[in-house]
Amino acid sequence: MQAIITALVSIFTNLASFVTKWLGIKYTIRMVVVAAWLAAVSAFLIALGVLSGNLYSSVPSWVQDALDLLPSNTLPCIAAIAAAYAASWTYTEITTLITIKGRV
Repeated sequence: MQAIITALVSIFTNLASFVTKWLGIKYTIRMVVVAAWLAAVSAFLIALGVLSGNLYSSVPSWVQDALDLLPSNTLPCIAAIAAAYAASWTYTEITTLITIKGRV
């Protein structure tokens, strides 16, 4: 009876170890993919902000005057829209990549 219990405990321990290792690798890969996409989106948004700042200083004065008529919260609103779009795009890409990785 002791040998059967020892064998069952050994099988259960090995199975639990395998499942934990497999889930750990799976979630680690997902976390790395999410971090990479978020870093790419953040870099893109920062570059977009720098380019828009440089663009404002290089346009003619009448364009600058027209841009000055915009409300003071225009840039935060545009940034929020861009961040929401980037987040939805990132989510779509990650779910697509994970489903592809799951099939491989």
